[in-house]
Amino acid sequence: MTRMVGPGDAQRETVIRDMRSGRERAYGRVATVEHAQDIKTLRDAGFVPASLGGVDKATARVCGSCGFHGYFKVCGRCGGNCE
Repeated sequence: MTRMVGPGDAQRETVIRDMRSGRERAYGRVATVEHAQDIKTLRDAGFVPASLGGVDKATARVCGSCGFHGYFKVCGRCGGNCE
């Protein structure tokens, strides 16, 4: 099972019809997908895998004041400069 997130707020539901059986599967904005072919179809429609991961510490900037890892030059936590 893979959780995927839809491409935008305007799209509420995506329906995929199985060509062999004729059955339809409906997926909402955040979908738990069980079929491998549906994953490919949803990716083609603009869906992306859902991720709970934060900022990768290998590619992140580190704040000199508080040690927070982020993507920007200004720290999101304390407002200091990130290297």
